[in-house]
Amino acid sequence: AIGMAVRLIHMGKARGLVTGPISKENLWKADIRFSGHTEILEAFSRQFWGAPYQAEMLFQFNRFRMLLLTRHVPLAQVSSVLNLEQTLQTLDTLVQYLQHMEGIQM
Repeated sequence: AIGMAVRLIHMGKARGLVTGPISKENLWKADIRFSGHTEILEAFSRQFWGAPYQAEMLFQFNRFRMLLLTRHVPLAQVSSVLNLEQTLQTLDTLVQYLQHMEGIQM
């Protein structure tokens, strides 16, 4: 279903995607080796838009936007996982989104 949704967006027949909860344990039992929605969406997006495609998790409410720097990392490990290169790449992704999709110039 997620793959079909991404395909419809790519074809211009849909403009967005809303997902529900997903069981990571059941994903692994079904031999689907992704840690969550973001990684699944990234893989499908690469099929339709080509690599390199870096998916990020963005939360949006009215004028508020929040982009996560880490995914599926326990809080105690965040400082050891973050690095400058990844942080700058993620911020660049956010700037591109804000400019191209939201019309916000910086």
